[in-house]
Amino acid sequence: MARAAGWVSRCDLSAIGGRGGRVKRALLAALTVLGSAMVRLTACTVAISAVTGLTMVRSANAETWPTHPVRMILPAPPGGGTDVVARTLAQKLSDAFGQTFIVENKPGGSGLVGAAIVAKAPPDGYTLMISASVHLINALIMPQVPYDAVADFTPITEIGEVPLLIVAHPAQPIPDIRALVARRDGPAFNWAIAAIGSPDDLVAETFRSELRAPINIIPYKGMGPAISDTLGNQVAGMSAPILSLIAHAKSGRLRALAVTSTRRNSALPDVPTVAETVLPGFAMTSWYGLWGPKGMPAGLVDQLAAASRKGFLDPDIKVRFPPEGFDVIGSTPAEFAKVIDAEVARYTKIVREARISAE
Repeated sequence: MARAAGWVSRCDLSAIGGRGGRVKRALLAALTVLGSAMVRLTACTVAISAVTGLTMVRSANAETWPTHPVRMILPAPPGGGTDVVARTLAQKLSDAFGQTFIVENKPGGSGLVGAAIVAKAPPDGYTLMISASVHLINALIMPQVPYDAVADFTPITEIGEVPLLIVAHPAQPIPDIRALVARRDGPAFNWAIAAIGSPDDLVAETFRSELRAPINIIPYKGMGPAISDTLGNQVAGMSAPILSLIAHAKSGRLRALAVTSTRRNSALPDVPTVAETVLPGFAMTSWYGLWGPKGMPAGLVDQLAAASRKGFLDPDIKVRFPPEGFDVIGSTPAEFAKVIDAEVARYTKIVREARISAE
């Protein structure tokens, strides 16, 4: 018994921190039942394994995942820009991991339904969410959100971002963005947006609240109807991701007034930025990110982030997403978390000052 106690006392249990003393006392008690010979062989192993078992299981999961198809929840209807990004990423991840990644469109409740599915899912890597920056904005303007848009999710990677373009119908007496802001005569400028709380809404609200631009914000149920009415001069103009409007701007069917990025766009080099003309320091993009439920193992998160980044750096991406309209980011999870914190602070300021609400 004394020799066995000596073996236990010499076990290096530093791997389990402050719990080593309690484990050793428990093992000494077990000697009376198990016998010193068995304890000599297994005491150290049992003690450490009992405490670190969960870590080893998680490590094994990271090495074998995925063993069956992975759901990618998209809280938006098919056909939009986020849908294109989601399906492209799903194919890249399927190729990388040799398992099917299935995009499921869950657009109900302005995106709340789909996000809630992911928030409540087990953090095993088999339920993910791809969404846009509106995921964070929804939490600020919706009256009842069934989750915390930050705390209930694991940030994996910021996939990329898209600048917005502000346009006017050519029949409107608005030759440039300065004229829009300075306009004081005539009716207000009817500015179409795809949805309340979207990045294009925040752009319009910023013009109205900070620049006192004479505009009426007209929300639509989707980008398509907003573009259609702008082309028909039913509304004076709009803001939207540049890929949605660039063809109309180049053809002359719409007049490009400004881009919301920090620098001019290579596809429209003569169109100034908002920052260089009317609002120094201003920038607003629509960005796309990949999330999982909170508590995902770091190993799975890192695998997904690395595979996403590699997939969107493939040469064929430049064909699907021209660089002038889609800036690939491919951030690490830590970098994405910092972006989220900064964007929440910025969106909160805009929403409060403009008193934006979906009610």
